[in-house]
Order: sequence, then C-alpha cells, then structure tokens
Amino acid sequence: MPSFVPMYLAQQLGYTQDAGIELDTVAMERGAGPIIAALSNGSVDVAVQSPAVLAAANESGADLRFFCGSAQLITSVILTKPDSGIQEATADDWQSAVRSWKGKTLGIPTLEGAVTYTVRSLIEEAGLAPDDVELVAVGVGEGAFQTLQSDEIDLLFSFPFFTEQWTERSTVVFDWAEDAPEEMSEVMQTGWMSTKGWLDSNPETASNFCDAMTRGVEGVLTESDATREILSDRYSLSGAPIEAAMSEDGPMASQSTELDCATTNRALTAAKEAGLLQREHTCEDVVWDQKL
Repeated sequence: MPSFVPMYLAQQLGYTQDAGIELDTVAMERGAGPIIAALSNGSVDVAVQSPAVLAAANESGADLRFFCGSAQLITSVILTKPDSGIQEATADDWQSAVRSWKGKTLGIPTLEGAVTYTVRSLIEEAGLAPDDVELVAVGVGEGAFQTLQSDEIDLLFSFPFFTEQWTERSTVVFDWAEDAPEEMSEVMQTGWMSTKGWLDSNPETASNFCDAMTRGVEGVLTESDATREILSDRYSLSGAPIEAAMSEDGPMASQSTELDCATTNRALTAAKEAGLLQREHTCEDVVWDQKL
C-alpha cells in the first residue's frame, strides 16, 4: 500500500525519532473491522483508512477523526488478461467500457473497506446496477493475480506497486487517474485517523506524528536510494517497476499529508450514493477540529 511507504521511510531515516515518536507497527487482519476494533479498544493509537470506513464506523458508535492526510487521489487500475477481449476505457468514453463488464466477476481485496465503495461508485456512474458486476474477495498480491490468470475472475482491482509487477502479464482496462473524470479520480482515498478522545488528549503527539509523515512524503522522491530499498525489501519490486512507482506521475507522487475538504467530501458523497453510509457526512464530521 503506497500510504505506508512514507511511514517506513520516516522510521528508517529517523524522522519519527526526531519528532519524539516511538512508533511500533502492528500487522492487522484484512478488512476494516479489525482496524476499527483496535482503535476503539486502544490497542493501537493510529491507523490508515478511508473516509467511507471512518464515517460508517462512526454511524455504528465509534468516534474517529482524520488528523493527517495520506492518499488524495485514486491511482488504482482494473486489470484483465491480455487475451480477454474486454474493452479498454478511454477518458472520452469510459462508461461504455465499464458497461461491458456486465455479467463478469471482478476481484477486489476484501468486501469491506474503501475498494468496495470505489468500485461500486464506478459501476453505478457507468449506468449499471450494483449486482450487474459480481465482486469477489481475492486478497492482494500474487495470489490475487493468480485468480485472474486461472480464469476464476474476469477482472482484477490492482493497487500501485502490484500493477507495475504485472505489466507484461496483464492489460489495464480502466485507470482512474487516466480515464475517470476529476470528480471520480480526485477523491480522498486514505488518511491517518484515531479516536477523537486520543487526539484531544494527545494533540502534540498527533501533530508531531503528522510532521514526521510529511517529511516521509517529501523524502520519498528526494531520498531515492532509501525509497528504492523499501520498495525492494517490503514490496518485492525491482528494476523498471521501481522506477515507474517513483516517477513524477507515479503512485508515490499522489501522497500528501494535507487534509483537503473537497476530496474528502467527494469520497463521502460517493459512499453515501453507493449505499455504504446511512446518512450524509461532511468533512467537518470526519476531520479532527484542530485540522479544520
């Protein structure tokens, strides 16, 4: 996940230590549920998630807020096998390409979380009903890609870094950054969040953490050797995929710790329209008041 690269870099280069942060990372089960539970019971202090997940958790009784940005643009793609015959989208006519997915299966990491609402919103904006495309949980990484290769699914949602690894074995049929209109691509994907209680009790720590993440975001492109090491060791990238990930229009360039209400509101509106939220939410509802 690109959102974690600045964090790994901040740890490796001592930015977190400079900010007085002793950062321990904890591996979590996939899906939003375990993350929300860990934040709510205090077993973790901060986590990365999407506006839709945060707002849905608050509807169920949580009291979470974003205090630091992460990914403000959608840089994911939809892949298929090179010989699938599935129509490739263009910026001028992406709707007909998405409508051609009717009756097909699309693999996503999990049926909970940000990807579900992102894909459902795309399908509905193209004029299809939600159940016209079957969403299947396939995880991430090479295991997910093999479900595409073995024809268990027709299409695969792919995150940056994985896409670069599979270039020669797949075809991109939809690219949010290239094919989707601005209101669909410039949508907040993830941010750093915590409980409002923890933030109100630890405002300096929260601010220092975000400062360290900002240095990490800035360092991703300026500290290229350290970034390449992280992409190699933690994401198993090498050669051309690393250079693609670090290019000026690559996934790392979309990282930002700024919290932008326009992109946040787009994400919340899309989630409500996709039926993932019971009521309307705004930026003011999900962002810590000290960051508004």
